[in-house]
Amino acid sequence: MNLSDSLVKDNARLSYSEDKTAILFLSKLNKIVKRDEIAQALWGNRWLEKYSEYMIDKTIYRLRKKIINSYKIVTLKNRGYILYKQGNDISQILKESLPTKSTQGITPLHHYLEYMNNPKNVRKTLFDLFIAVKNENVGNYLKPATILVVNSFSYDNIDAISQWLTKGSITSRVIFSNFDDRAIKIHLKRINELNLNNFDVLFDDIRKTRLKKESFDLVINDFRLNFNINHKQNVKAMKNTWKVLKPGGLALISVVVDPRYESSRFGTDQQKAPINKSAPATFIFMENLQRFCFTVPYYKKLFLNSGFKIIKEFDVEEGKSWFRKHQYKKSQEPSFRRFLLKK
Repeated sequence: MNLSDSLVKDNARLSYSEDKTAILFLSKLNKIVKRDEIAQALWGNRWLEKYSEYMIDKTIYRLRKKIINSYKIVTLKNRGYILYKQGNDISQILKESLPTKSTQGITPLHHYLEYMNNPKNVRKTLFDLFIAVKNENVGNYLKPATILVVNSFSYDNIDAISQWLTKGSITSRVIFSNFDDRAIKIHLKRINELNLNNFDVLFDDIRKTRLKKESFDLVINDFRLNFNINHKQNVKAMKNTWKVLKPGGLALISVVVDPRYESSRFGTDQQKAPINKSAPATFIFMENLQRFCFTVPYYKKLFLNSGFKIIKEFDVEEGKSWFRKHQYKKSQEPSFRRFLLKK
């Protein structure tokens, strides 16, 4: 008789995944079981490579239907699950499990998510990044087998990277990571709709990542550094980007830059701007979310100090004109640019 047999209904049969998860729950009865722990139980030492939100969700869903009525599995948003016996008071456990600190940096508002997931709106997505990659011959460097996309909030970024890989005849394992559960669900839904078996999502914050060292050939961070509010958070993000890349791995980084040094009002040579690590500018575009931006020399020094070599700085002219095309405030015209970095 298996340990898990005491948990399930008499006529229920557990799959391998359900049995492994049930045993884990029983070993931690009345305690929080994290999704990472479930992944480790299912896939062992290769849990990060094989990680599948869909598989974990499906396993929990089916297990809930098979356990006896005296037990219950409750979900703790962004933290995991608790298996407890009916009648036991777990209110104190739930109270103690509440996070004591909010996520560092900018947290997208619901309005921002709605805006960014409406293709009719004026936005920049990975479609634009891959157009620039093609136009400026950056794609010659990119033949990745494993890709990490950091903190995407637009569902059609799934479409963009899928089409880019197809056109380049590249077969890759793609992970979309985010620390926002809403974005995780949006991306997982799109992955399932398109039946992309080589794509998955993962709850993770690159600034304090638990992803394994040297796991990816390419990391894409498209404007997400601008969600950080200070230099320290930027350093953490780039340090861990370096960590998760394989030797010789590449990073595609897009950033909005401080408008005080490259606009019709303030001048045109961003390269001569100061390294303003203690005094970033802020900008608010049409999606109505305030974010922080630094100068080009600041970002270059950040990348170099993180150990990267700057292979190419590109999409500069588009970056200078894009905000102006959309009638951004003339007194504050942030530009953007993209960088290809190599570990």
